[in-house]
This record gives sequence, C-alpha cells and structure tokens, in this order.
Amino acid sequence: MPKLHVPESAVQHQITDALAVGQWVWAHHPDSRRLEGDPGLPDLIAVHRTTGRLVFVECKGTRGRLSKGQKEWLGLLKTAGVETLVVTPETVDVVARDLVQERRRKR
Repeated sequence: MPKLHVPESAVQHQITDALAVGQWVWAHHPDSRRLEGDPGLPDLIAVHRTTGRLVFVECKGTRGRLSKGQKEWLGLLKTAGVETLVVTPETVDVVARDLVQERRRKR
C-alpha cells in the first residue's frame, strides 16, 4: 500500500497548535531563503512562557529532506547547546504531546 503524502504545512500546523495549547511564545519564518544571512534557519522558534525551554523546530512533510543549510543551522544550534527538533509525519504526534505537556513542568 502506498504511503499517504503528508505536506509540511500539515505537520507545522499540528506543531503550532501544540505550541499554543502548551503556552509557548513562538515565531514562524515562512521561507528562510528570503531572510538576510545564511539560508536554512529552522521553521519555528519557540520559548515556553514559564519554563524558559527554548526550541528551534524544522518541520518536514512525507517527501521533505533537510537542505545543506538546514543541516548546518541545526548542527550549529546543537553545538551551542540549543534544543532542535526535526518533526516529520512519523514523529509529529509524540513531539506535539511533549510540547503541550511542557506547561505542566516546573522551572
């Protein structure tokens, strides 16, 4: 049976819904190729309102692959000690649940 195609926008929508419910402050950069500087900035940047947890999130659909610039950004952010998430249709439910549950964690 062929795999159902899930677009990146559906994955991102599920994550931004989870961020809202989980009480995060977040921003989306629609196309990092159009920003000044180096391309590949992750799709979402989020900070939790009470715990201060900072995450950079790259969303990918079924057919999505990380670009060279995205790999570089994610690697450098990890080296700097920043939490990064690459969310796919296979992982979106688990990641969304974790983001929602952040509101229950203590500082």
